[in-house]
Amino acid sequence: MEVPYSSKYTTDGLFAANIIHFLYALHMIPAVQQSVQHKLSGAITLQTSQGEQITTYLHELPILDKDKMDLIGKKLYQLSAQILLGDCYEIALSRAKDSNSEIMDFFRHIRNACAHNGRFLITKNINRLAKWRDKEIDKKLDGTPLFDFFAVGDALLFLRDVEQHLLSDESAWQLEKAEN
Repeated sequence: MEVPYSSKYTTDGLFAANIIHFLYALHMIPAVQQSVQHKLSGAITLQTSQGEQITTYLHELPILDKDKMDLIGKKLYQLSAQILLGDCYEIALSRAKDSNSEIMDFFRHIRNACAHNGRFLITKNINRLAKWRDKEIDKKLDGTPLFDFFAVGDALLFLRDVEQHLLSDESAWQLEKAEN
């Protein structure tokens, strides 16, 4: 039975803002795909650091076949997850005094894969266990695609588990008090 994600995760959690932005991005991908297919008008204007503006128009994009659109959608989901995980890793790291745990080591490897074009880059032997649920990261994953090992949907489950770990009384992690 599919349960709506909102009932599984609070909207005021440690990673809530990042997750909400991620989910909005995921919901926009099908809208963009459908708009391209129907050649709807739309413009995006980007400001450069050189004082110029670059405007692109949706109706000027070529119509792509379904296979190419599906591949673009898949890549957008993966890139959105990479951004989400990278941002949340920095939040967790900045809030934790002690980051020596299986889940944090796992998170570090996931974040590194996100930062290396979605591929694991494990240049040294792994001395400590990097584990989350039934998944373990080891040297054999070096060079392999992150999303062959870790599903885009795993990002949400993983972040929920990290937050529970951070806030757990049993955790060795100590959260720093937020500065006001």
